Amino acid sequence: MRNCIRLKVILVTILIASGWFIFHPINAQASKSNKDYNWKINEFVTANGIVKKLDYQGLDIKQISDVYNTNTQNKIAEQLAELKNSQNYSLENPLVVSNPYLTNLTGLYVYFKTNEAVKVSYTIKAKGYKSYSNTLYNPNGTYAKQHEYQLIGAVGGVENEITITTTTKDGQKDQKTFTYKAPKLQSSGGNTYKVKNGSSKQKLTSGLFAVIGNQNSEKRRCISYVDNNGVIRGEIPIIDYNAERLVMTENNEMYFVAEYGKFAKMNRLGKITQVIDVGEQGYKLHHDFTLDNQGNIWALATSKKLEEKEKAVEDQIIKVNSKTGKIMKVINMQKLMPEIYKKATGIEKHSNNKGKRDVYHLNTIQMMNDNTMIVSSRETSSIIKITNVNRKPKVDYLIGDSSVWKGIGDYSSLVLKKLGNFTSNAGQHSVTYETSEKLKKGQYYIYMYNNNCAIMDSRKNFNWNSFKCIDQNKLNINAEVSMYYKYLVDERKSTYKLVKSFKVPYSPYVSDAQEYGNHIIMASGQKNYFGEYTNDGKLIRSFQFRGKSVLTYRTFKYSFADFYFNK
Repeated sequence: MRNCIRLKVILVTILIASGWFIFHPINAQASKSNKDYNWKINEFVTANGIVKKLDYQGLDIKQISDVYNTNTQNKIAEQLAELKNSQNYSLENPLVVSNPYLTNLTGLYVYFKTNEAVKVSYTIKAKGYKSYSNTLYNPNGTYAKQHEYQLIGAVGGVENEITITTTTKDGQKDQKTFTYKAPKLQSSGGNTYKVKNGSSKQKLTSGLFAVIGNQNSEKRRCISYVDNNGVIRGEIPIIDYNAERLVMTENNEMYFVAEYGKFAKMNRLGKITQVIDVGEQGYKLHHDFTLDNQGNIWALATSKKLEEKEKAVEDQIIKVNSKTGKIMKVINMQKLMPEIYKKATGIEKHSNNKGKRDVYHLNTIQMMNDNTMIVSSRETSSIIKITNVNRKPKVDYLIGDSSVWKGIGDYSSLVLKKLGNFTSNAGQHSVTYETSEKLKKGQYYIYMYNNNCAIMDSRKNFNWNSFKCIDQNKLNINAEVSMYYKYLVDERKSTYKLVKSFKVPYSPYVSDAQEYGNHIIMASGQKNYFGEYTNDGKLIRSFQFRGKSVLTYRTFKYSFADFYFNK
């Protein structure tokens, strides 16, 4: 028996020395970890056909949080660079690597050179799924000789036929076709959303839907890319919570939230180039963030200290230096608008903050300029404009029903006058600021997903009667219907009025609205539904998650121009 064991050891040693074990699996213990929602890291990559996978041995990647480590990502990049430099790769013999940075389960890294300057496009076909095509973005120019891309779009768990096409400036084409069986998706339970066409025959806008924060039964958090046919074309795993949104930088990288206390920045190849930890600085992230014109991050946050000491949550705004990762400024709503804390003494009962004091529940942040912002407060059903945010912040106005602020300090004087007979926004989400050259000075639009939900745990005796009027939309509070709302704000007259609205599937919590390419994306989070609508509110196509899920936080659509794809 001992001799048999010795023989096996000698044989394995010979195999390794002779180069048989070129590509090693990721630490197999990863799948046994009960942390990070049990992502099976060792199933993130697969080699077949011409597609290779990297050697992760020695990188100590046991769980998804290990992927979000820039030292690890740099070591992966070094290994990829060695492969790139090991030979001359051409279109006929390209370097193709399965998900090298472990940040998109079905993503492929592709590298090759051409003698002539060409642009590169590709098509992916898989049996039972509609084909997917796109033109790739090259930072060296639309037509270039060196090519390095991430191919988005392979269908998980099935064989994909992938054709890469190069086109010269005078129209000459060349092609390379190969097959690839991609890793199976781990968070969705399937490869498609249920698709239903609406009454409008308008063509859908180009781009990919980014499904963010789907709390499905698999309990693995991710960003899913979904195409116009409802096929999932990418799965970006994160550690915890949800990514909030995708925010592009000036140097063609992308920020998102990787867990409660961390921002991650990713480049177009899938490499994590920066991780900013605000958790170690005493704050947790929630709901939303944005960038100012200097590239600094403004984010909604919870102070760990105040949460522990006073049970206060979701009432902080932090400014983070994107270069150093350090918090530069904190706006404390308790100090900015203290009077409401005397009246809003109730404890949260309906959300993840059960048992906490959730007086504002901020859920959106938008920069009007580098020194002015608007934030959305779900708990007060109000939109708050804050000026002088970098020095001494001040509340400039409130948009919401006047009954919410009656008898609380002098806040009633800050409420803009509502013009017209319509039900005030209630529990709104994803409030967005929009300017237009057609408007007069001091005018702009604010649009939102109006949840139309009458829950205010912080003030359990609040009277919702003023929200129960029947207006031109025949909308009543808690009428089991949510709305797209668009206001025209006139700061010179201190007024706002409803200029556009239409009904969408009801979601009392979460959800979002997005104007995109002259269409409107509406996502009803608790229905796990999103749809693309015409500018006048007619449904073009809807998408429904097929599996079981508590909710989907938000769904936005992105062109990914100058990131993955050419304009």
